[in-house]
Amino acid sequence: MNFHPIDMDNWSRKPYFEHYLNNEEFNDFYKRYLDDMKMYGNVKQFAAKANEPPNIFPISSIPWVSFTGFNLNVYNEGTYLLPIFTMGKYFQHDEKILLPLSGQFHHAVCDGYHVGMLFNELQLRADTCKEWLQIY
Repeated sequence: MNFHPIDMDNWSRKPYFEHYLNNEEFNDFYKRYLDDMKMYGNVKQFAAKANEPPNIFPISSIPWVSFTGFNLNVYNEGTYLLPIFTMGKYFQHDEKILLPLSGQFHHAVCDGYHVGMLFNELQLRADTCKEWLQIY
């Protein structure tokens, strides 16, 4: 068996999550998010908002618990292909505020390279949030 190292500087694969991270209309998205939270924030059913598009994925929060690792096992015979994100309770460490974030990704649709790119981009966005995030 022959293995060839990947030339990371010249690899032409496009990130799967690029359209989420490079949306120039983030402030519009954020305003719609805040509006949705006001309208649907107290709804106590599985699908709070009707007629959601098919290209959404779950993001959940466990705001009572800080964690350094989180594993979510979804048993459905391997047919659930969407990513699942889980955030924990933020905490302060060495004068930084940290927010635990875990991701579950099905390898059939995403590999570790792209997950690494996504998490690195999310970290960059968090580090520079004062430059691009407008608080309403």
